[in-house]
Amino acid sequence: MKIIRSTPITDAVLISSNVPETDYSEWSSATTYAVDDMCMVISAGVHKVYKSLQGSNLNNYPPDNLTAEAPATPYWKLVSATNKWKMFDGKVGAQTENADTIQVVLQQAGRIDSISLLNLDAVSVSIVMTDPVDGEVYNETINLISTKGINNWYDYFFEPIVRKTDIERTNL
Repeated sequence: MKIIRSTPITDAVLISSNVPETDYSEWSSATTYAVDDMCMVISAGVHKVYKSLQGSNLNNYPPDNLTAEAPATPYWKLVSATNKWKMFDGKVGAQTENADTIQVVLQQAGRIDSISLLNLDAVSVSIVMTDPVDGEVYNETINLISTKGINNWYDYFFEPIVRKTDIERTNL
């Protein structure tokens, strides 16, 4: 058994992503929210979607007025991370979605020798690792379509397509 220690992905680590952060409009202190209105808070370390629990909800900053925080009158309920950040939220079943591809660039200080990608729904994954001094040190494209049990042309055309949902690579 191998254990890959999780590394938190923060605003400083996520250099870029082609997934837009446009799930809902961003929270504004000047907007009055009705019951069940949704908004996003996009600031350093937050990147969350919230749902209004009360009508006439004005100038109540969601992270400070949550049901879990037990204020006298909770105004907001945390729904999830924004779509862009779901892949890093640590929740089983959360998935970031994008129409064609998802491209993410991370910059981590220190040594990284393993990666684990869980709950995938894709055809392939490419992992490229570069070092500022040595340049590209790892490059692999992983096919997520399983060919296990495909032994002839009939199976190829008529067996259901099975995709791998979890991968890990060690010794990067």
